[in-house]
Amino acid sequence: MISEFEDRQYGIAEVSHMTGVPAYVLRQWEDRFPQLKPGRDRARRRIYKPADIEIARRGTSSIVANQPSPSCCRRPPGGRIRARRATSTTGPC
Repeated sequence: MISEFEDRQYGIAEVSHMTGVPAYVLRQWEDRFPQLKPGRDRARRRIYKPADIEIARRGTSSIVANQPSPSCCRRPPGGRIRARRATSTTGPC
């Protein structure tokens, strides 16, 4: 029999609060780590199951254990993300 906890689904804000991982980091982890794949509801919002939350918690505990964190999880000094300025108008090369 499935317990109420196993059947429950959580939004990204709830998961962020429970794990201490900011929502933008959870979104980036979805792209970087194939193990973390929350479902979607009809409105295309992320829906996390308890197994997804456990994966996020394990990722958090590995970062806390002083293991190198992925560059996607680091914020620049000052905590703000700055937009890149174009260095040339002739193209990317």
